[in-house]
Amino acid sequence: MGRMGALDWDNLMAQPRITVLMPVWNGEAYLSQALASILRQTHDDFELLVVDDGSTDRTAEILTACHDSRLRMLRNETRRKLSGALNRGIAEARGEFIARMDADDLMRPDRLARQVACLERNSDWICCGGAVRTLGCGSGTILRYPCEPAELPAFCLFYAPFAHPTVMFRREWFQRAGLAYDGAYYPAEDYELWTRILRQFPAGNLPQVSEIAPLLIIIKLEELNYGGAAAVAVAMLVISFTLLLAINTLQAWSNRHQQRSRAAPALPHPVLQGEGS
Repeated sequence: MGRMGALDWDNLMAQPRITVLMPVWNGEAYLSQALASILRQTHDDFELLVVDDGSTDRTAEILTACHDSRLRMLRNETRRKLSGALNRGIAEARGEFIARMDADDLMRPDRLARQVACLERNSDWICCGGAVRTLGCGSGTILRYPCEPAELPAFCLFYAPFAHPTVMFRREWFQRAGLAYDGAYYPAEDYELWTRILRQFPAGNLPQVSEIAPLLIIIKLEELNYGGAAAVAVAMLVISFTLLLAINTLQAWSNRHQQRSRAAPALPHPVLQGEGS
């Protein structure tokens, strides 16, 4: 009996509830802040799995200096780009849930707790995402996505239905369905993946901000040696992001306008205040 108890404890320790999966390539500029935001989560039953995709800067040094038992590091000696790094990380993950994270983002302290609770409430959802508050150019803008599963398929015709680094998904469902990122669609591999996921499973988004991320799209010209479907995917990614930002900006303006209208005092009706009154 005592031996079985020891085995169960070892198994429990080896299988955290969540794997936070963060690929990084030459991420020294913001990596320390990203790590700190992950390690201060209110839900602490997680492993942080970082896939160093062949970095040549101080990324490895920063990771090695982080003495937290929850951190686990993998290194690609040859760069595999985002889809390759993520697929390797998913294969190595041990958590029931996998939470995506980027090395230049900040994670809200309650993000993991909120998303686990969401997936527990919605037991038929494969994944959930959240809103993003932007940094840098356009700082403070909040990008929101549809929350309900019924809204996502139509939304996905024109925009990515999730902010990629905010997504948490069920690892076993993902693997049993044979889902993986397809590098042929770089840099829109996440968008292409969502289209496949939403044909098979319900999913949704939390209305709360999950991530704080730079409002920045960088596409290196030397890496765009793709044609056909990949070229279309790149174009759709840029267009969808631009339209989503515009929609969120207009929505915020409309909300502010409505608030001001409700707060403004009622003015006398001009007919009742005519010259002959």
